[in-house]
Amino acid sequence: QEEETLSDVQAEEVIYTLLSSDGTPSLSYSVVTLISDSNGIAEHYGNYTEVLNLSGSEKPEYTDGKIRIPVNKGKTYYQGKLNETALPWSFQITYTLDGNTISAKELAGKSGELSINIKTAKGPYENEWYYNNYMLQITVALDGDLCSNIVSDGGMIASSGSNKTIACSVLPGS
Repeated sequence: QEEETLSDVQAEEVIYTLLSSDGTPSLSYSVVTLISDSNGIAEHYGNYTEVLNLSGSEKPEYTDGKIRIPVNKGKTYYQGKLNETALPWSFQITYTLDGNTISAKELAGKSGELSINIKTAKGPYENEWYYNNYMLQITVALDGDLCSNIVSDGGMIASSGSNKTIACSVLPGS
């Protein structure tokens, strides 16, 4: 017996993008929360190369941009690896070590006073609505065993195990 396809499922979506050391997007994925008042099958849409059920072992069906996934009453989560990494923002990451500009590749094995500067700007993404209406959160993880005396201009610093995490928010349109 085939389960009922639910029509009242709500969705929340967060896009995560990993940046290379210079700020170029390298991988984007979406984590979707499906919220339902009953058990059944939810249909959702996305442009993915692969889809992973984060709430159970059942493999979602994914064909021509349509995901069919079993949901239980409450929240069900899935992750989709996006086909493209186009973003409404562009990023430029620069590094200085002891006051001298240095590339990320040259940093390996070095020690000294490191400064990381991340600059954001409106990107080439065609739909400006996202840039003007969505907040951007930038998170940087540093190895707490290798980095000390960490300060951030406008960012919040937190411990995550032995790592130090710096989180900065960029308001819509800025």
